[in-house]
Amino acid sequence: MAKKKTTKKSNKSKSTKKHTNRKKQKDEKSECHIMNTKRVAYTCGIFWALSIGLFGIASGVFGMGAPLVHLLGSFYLGYDNTFLGIILGMIWAAVDGVIGGYIFAWLYNKLGCCLHKCGCNCNH
Repeated sequence: MAKKKTTKKSNKSKSTKKHTNRKKQKDEKSECHIMNTKRVAYTCGIFWALSIGLFGIASGVFGMGAPLVHLLGSFYLGYDNTFLGIILGMIWAAVDGVIGGYIFAWLYNKLGCCLHKCGCNCNH
């Protein structure tokens, strides 16, 4: 019966690998997380347009949320709980969501990257 010998070399290489993995994880955490402004803008536009459409449908079919539709109609010209009103409201909401989403993503990138001083190129 022969005993297996373990060498210290293998233990050192394992601990070195763990150390380099930890270092990589720390470096990844300090990276800049940059949002794609166009994707965020389009996503917000689509989401807000669909939400406005659902509010209008719920108001027209079930009578729910009529005060909200009336309030949003004061911002989005032509928006009410009719078919044409819902379409007009969704168009206005899409434009509003795209603009708001772009501003949000741009501001996120500026504040998160440039103020963090992580060394990335902040001219996006």
